[in-house]
Parts: sequence; C-alpha cells; structure tokens
Amino acid sequence: MLRAAYVPGTVYLRMLGQEQAAEFVVKDGLLTLSLGGKSQTYRRLDAVPSELNLEPVALGERKPIPAERVKAIQTDLAQRLLKDQAVRMGRKDGEQMRAADADNTVYLKTLVTELGWIDVERFGQATALAAFLLVQHSGDLRLMKAALPEIEKDVKAKHLDGEQYALIYDRLQLMTGGKQRFGTQVIPTPTGDIAELEDREKVDEWRRELGMGPLAEYLKSFSGGGNVKSETK
Repeated sequence: MLRAAYVPGTVYLRMLGQEQAAEFVVKDGLLTLSLGGKSQTYRRLDAVPSELNLEPVALGERKPIPAERVKAIQTDLAQRLLKDQAVRMGRKDGEQMRAADADNTVYLKTLVTELGWIDVERFGQATALAAFLLVQHSGDLRLMKAALPEIEKDVKAKHLDGEQYALIYDRLQLMTGGKQRFGTQVIPTPTGDIAELEDREKVDEWRRELGMGPLAEYLKSFSGGGNVKSETK
C-alpha cells in the first residue's frame, strides 16, 4: 500500500506495518521496483484483477439449521482445525500449510455464503472459535472483512473473548497497509519492535476495553518474535 508522499525515483511501500522505500523506473510501459537488493518488473493489466475486489464476502441469511446439519458442521470444522494446527507444528512444510489453508478457505467461504457466519448461538463456542482460526489463517481479505463484524457481535454478547476480535482486526489492518490497534501482531522488525501501532499511548486502553491485559504482559508470552502466538491465533 502506497502512502501519500512522492520523492522522484522513490515510492514508499507499507508491508505488514513497516514502511520501506523502493526505487522505481518506468520505461517502455513497464514499472521496475527495486527493494532490498532485488528488482521486480510489472506491466499494466488490461483489466482490474478480481483479487483487488475488497468488498466483504456476501454472507448468507442467518436462520435456524437442522440439528443434524449443525452436528456435521461442528465435526467438519473440528477436523479442519486439527489439520490446521498439525501443519503448523514446527512449520516444516510450508507447501502443506498453504494447501490446507486454501482448502479450508474454500470450504468456509462456501459455508458462510449459504448459512451466514459461524456464530456461537447456532454452532457453539468451540465451532465458532474454529471458524475464527481458519479465517484468520486464510489470508482472504474479503472473507476476513465479512467475518470481523460478526465476530465483534459474539464478543459484545460475551460469547467470545475480545482477543479474537483484536487479532483479526489487527491482521486486516496490516494486510491492507494500515497500522495495528491492539498490538496482537508480533512481527519482528529491524529495531526489534512489533509491527507499527496506531497509537502507542492508547494501546492499553483499547486492549482493556476488550478485556485484554497490558501489551507489555502480552509480549512476555513471546520468545524471539514470530507471528501471532505460534500461529494458533
């Protein structure tokens, strides 16, 4: 995501909360960016790709579901969560993790466009948490944007912890070029700090409103950085 600033021959990129300056050259209709000693060339597309459509996924109508269907969904999501966690243990096989995430994303997107978000009232807390973790790992911005207000409803109803909302809110902010509010995304930076905060002075106040402890205490649970809580959140 570009910031509103211009220096001749330089463009500013914000990636996962960190701003970096890249040199650029436009020649013969091609754009070449140089960042960190590596260069990449881009051409103008004939049409805007579907990936740049960031409108939230349209969720299905929230309505009663037969008990046997609920049970089947609970079982499916529990099994998918087990696989989600298994492929993340030790992070030995990135390709396997990406394949599992892609499969889970297709499954979840199909499900929620039919039935609405996987809420606690209809599916129970364990299943709602499984859906949260799968969408958190999906990397699908449209699905995450659709899920965020639904997760907020469950948090406000005290069906889920506020941390679930904070985690997906912060990740969405960083993925779309913004700054995190609650400090949940512990991504190493060159200075050893976490990914950029919206307001460091107010972060503990915002965390407290969601029933979360101080940021300093949260950071003590990490050793050597990495992404959110060993990728279980």
